[in-house]
Amino acid sequence: MFAIVMSIIITASIALVVAAEVSVEARA
Repeated sequence: MFAIVMSIIITASIALVVAAEVSVEARA
């Protein structure tokens, strides 16, 4: 259970970083 939660958190944080980089490049 703990490993599943950790993998979901890691995946969500990676997706958040990617989305932030894409939005920054779109504005520039």
